[in-house]
Amino acid sequence: MKSQLDTEIAVLGCGPAGIATALGLAKMGYKVCVIANVRSHNVTEGISERVYQALSHLGLTHTLKEISSPIPRSVSWNGVHSAANTERLIRRLSFDTALLKDLADAKIPFYNETIINVEERETSCHILCKSGKNFRIDFVVEARGRAAPLTKKSHIRGVDSLSICQNWKTSNTQLMSPEAIAISIESGWLWFANNGKGNIFTQVSVSAKSKTGSAKEKLSTFINKLVLSRPELGHITPYIEPEGKVLARSSTPLFNKYPTKNRYLCVGDAAMSGDPLSGSGIFLSLSAALIAPIVINTILNKPQSKVLAEEFYFDRLHHLFYRFCRVGRDFYKMESRWQEHPFWQARSAWPDQQVAHQEKDRIIGIAKRPVVNGDFIEEKEVVITSEQPLGIWKINNKNATDVLSVQLKELNFIK
Repeated sequence: MKSQLDTEIAVLGCGPAGIATALGLAKMGYKVCVIANVRSHNVTEGISERVYQALSHLGLTHTLKEISSPIPRSVSWNGVHSAANTERLIRRLSFDTALLKDLADAKIPFYNETIINVEERETSCHILCKSGKNFRIDFVVEARGRAAPLTKKSHIRGVDSLSICQNWKTSNTQLMSPEAIAISIESGWLWFANNGKGNIFTQVSVSAKSKTGSAKEKLSTFINKLVLSRPELGHITPYIEPEGKVLARSSTPLFNKYPTKNRYLCVGDAAMSGDPLSGSGIFLSLSAALIAPIVINTILNKPQSKVLAEEFYFDRLHHLFYRFCRVGRDFYKMESRWQEHPFWQARSAWPDQQVAHQEKDRIIGIAKRPVVNGDFIEEKEVVITSEQPLGIWKINNKNATDVLSVQLKELNFIK
């Protein structure tokens, strides 16, 4: 067995999931490199405070500078306009460039390459690039998002969705107050974001089978006419004009049924991607990336715990994916005006009718489950609850079975 200093791991992809995984593995002492083709789509995304704090804990100095301060977020849904809370905005082009700067600061090699093929062999993985450059690696982390290899049998698919994106510009200084708003429309929903610095971004999510068509000119006409006609945006639409080309991208929720193989592990959108309505994109990406180094470390250094580590990783991702899908489903159900429309009808029924959150968390029992213990995945006794079916091991750094011993005795789970 190779030592960590001699084990070479390649991360394929340089988004937040790939960079977070690379940093985590490097801190454990692994020889890590990142191989990716840098994307050029300059879209705007919203992130929560939870994501911001996670990026802060990673020490991403350059990246944090590319994240806006919290801005007001509102919702116009089911004919009612209401203030939600706040979110932060990122421009992915500058955000991703900053991620690479933080990667360089960590002295992790980066190769700007287009990957043609990844072949997993008995003792190594071989990566072939378009330039002719080859890499022979001990372990591969797949972090290329939706560009990762995909087959119909390899993923659980949600309702097929298409997001149509457009940047806008304005020279009116009175429009510099940042804001974000989600607006329901008959054929889908619209997200509007103004970063307060002259850039405005809109994203319309519709059915992938929508009659908007696939031609860029038709999509551009559709989104421009829609945005400029919205009464909720009347304070700003007279002063804006489209900037750059329209971008159409798939936003179908996907869950990878096989996120781990012998020398291969998927993170980010390559592992799971949710409906953009929940605003959970980068959160889901980081949720996988932050535990991936520990899972990989267990697989490589404790072969006897390989199955346990893979089970832990799959169960965590599966649970999180469906929880966010159910939250999105419930939000779609709140729009009652167009429930007969195919867009709303399909999304109000997927993925199932299980509740997203229990009204009251209750203890179900105790069991042995895989947990994170230091740098490894190990099996420990945990408390199972209705809200935490995978189990709670620690509460304030104390064993949950000890902290909840009184309740467990009352319920006859322990003597």
